[in-house]
Amino acid sequence: MKEKIKQFLDTDLLENYLLGTTTELESLKVEQYIAMYPEVREAYNELQESLEIFAKLHAIKSPEGLKEKITARIKSERAGRKKFFRFAIAASIVAMIFAGSSYFFS
Repeated sequence: MKEKIKQFLDTDLLENYLLGTTTELESLKVEQYIAMYPEVREAYNELQESLEIFAKLHAIKSPEGLKEKITARIKSERAGRKKFFRFAIAASIVAMIFAGSSYFFS
């Protein structure tokens, strides 16, 4: 059994699984090994932590003021949507009035 685990850990399936480059069948196999064998689960957790540390070390800092620009744009789009909905409601009411008046006069 230990040989089977060692062979699995020697393949790149666990690393590829973490990177999201495995097929569906390979993903199922990796998930099965993680669930069944504590050694594989431990190796998976170590790889995951290492990948997270690597990502944090090589992360690119976002430009200053980006968050404020994004929130301002979202607020302006929301204001535009409110205006659109007001016009849509008004147009619906006018359409109902025309429909009612045409029914009444015919």
